[in-house]
Amino acid sequence: MTRAILTTQWRAILVLYGATFIAAALGSVGSASAGDFYQQLNLPAFAPPGWVFGPAWTFLYIAMATAAFLVWRSQAEGRTRPVLTLFLIHLAVNSLWSWLFFAWRTGLIPACLNSV
Repeated sequence: MTRAILTTQWRAILVLYGATFIAAALGSVGSASAGDFYQQLNLPAFAPPGWVFGPAWTFLYIAMATAAFLVWRSQAEGRTRPVLTLFLIHLAVNSLWSWLFFAWRTGLIPACLNSV
């Protein structure tokens, strides 16, 4: 592999993981009071404890960034750009969901976003 290819791949990694980290950070700020709010909800018996969400979302964000990098690296004949655009839209909606549900307590809007 040439130096230029490696440099390009590292740039893609930095951009994709950076965008994912920023989305995760924005979402986590919006859900800073999620623990208290989560405990107030009428939860079913099978609902996981609140402490599970931090590690689970960390894993999910790392997996999403890795998947986005693999899509970028595949350079799939004209399909890479639309897929990565959808990925970035997904990150934005995911971050917004935390703000809508936990910070602003607008329960119906996040429920509608889940159905999209």
